[in-house]
Amino acid sequence: MNNEKILNKGGIMVADTSSIVYLTKVSLIKKYCLFKSIIVSKQIYEELICNKELLNNNDISIYNELILNNQLKVYSEVNKINIKKNNLIGKLSAADESIINLYFNSISQGILTDDGRLCKFCKFYCIPYINTPMALFSMAVNNVISSKIFFEKLIDVYRIGRYSQFVYDYMDRIISKNLT
Repeated sequence: MNNEKILNKGGIMVADTSSIVYLTKVSLIKKYCLFKSIIVSKQIYEELICNKELLNNNDISIYNELILNNQLKVYSEVNKINIKKNNLIGKLSAADESIINLYFNSISQGILTDDGRLCKFCKFYCIPYINTPMALFSMAVNNVISSKIFFEKLIDVYRIGRYSQFVYDYMDRIISKNLT
């Protein structure tokens, strides 16, 4: 299995907005932040607290609690790296570029993202990454959540996320190998 190190407990992950929102919507953001330290760029944090469509009244207080407990860290200034543009992937958004810059300027193990373009970028440049279904899987195989909770939350994440058939097929394969 690729990226095995980022599936184990401990370490630091750079996360994007959608992954944090999905984990929040399935009530597992606090558990995941105990499982892994999460770092975000200031731009991602601002997306989190300003997106009224994605938030309910409790979400901002959850994020502030995680920040207060040092489980979610916001980095306001990160050195910009020269990201080579790739015509096959397309242009990264400013938020995605902030994620890549934070990854290269930190000691993180990888990137937690549910953005297809960012996943393609990570794959092309050999940057370790996982998506929210894999984050749930990592908590299940490390006994942070039960298999029952894993399957319930995975169904919820599938319902709110927009995943390709590749993700469903990949998850089916690793679940059958590791959780059955």
